[in-house]
Amino acid sequence: MTWPAFLLVLSTVGCGSNRSAPPVPVPTSVPAPVPAPDLSPAALYADCALLVEGPQADAECTTDADCGRGGCGNVVCTTAVAATDVMTTCEDRPCFAVLDACGCHDGRCTWTVRPPASPAP
Repeated sequence: MTWPAFLLVLSTVGCGSNRSAPPVPVPTSVPAPVPAPDLSPAALYADCALLVEGPQADAECTTDADCGRGGCGNVVCTTAVAATDVMTTCEDRPCFAVLDACGCHDGRCTWTVRPPASPAP
């Protein structure tokens, strides 16, 4: 192939094409908004109740003194006797922030939940 013929081949091949890109489809509907998570103390507590309420039995306590906290970070409320043997993983969950007091409620050792914070004036 001669030099001018080589240039002619290069000029006809080129680096790309003159065709336009196919059109990009545009969504015809707007996705539904994602609802905000419920961060109320009751909802947060429900999220981790199984983690923080130790093994329970009816009539396991008669006073708050019968109950104790155990596990890493003392996040499990159970009987005072069982609390010393409770082992848990060390985690930090938002639901732990709503735990108020471990005590005897209706014959079971359970947590009371902090009331929701009042909005600032």
